[in-house]
Amino acid sequence: RSSDGALKDAFEPTLMQSLEGTPVLVHTGPFANIAHGCSSILADKIAMKLAREDGYVATEAGFGSDIG
Repeated sequence: RSSDGALKDAFEPTLMQSLEGTPVLVHTGPFANIAHGCSSILADKIAMKLAREDGYVATEAGFGSDIG
């Protein structure tokens, strides 16, 4: 399927910046109605490693466990 190739790289987390200047990890999930990306265990692990001991990680978990 052509959509498989187009979304191949979208499954990898992308480092972006919020309006406040903080780093944000965004990537796609299995649902077509989530245009802004969704959280996953992979993104959370990367964020926790980058935050180190003095930082913190916030994650949005408003969807099912199948996303991660």
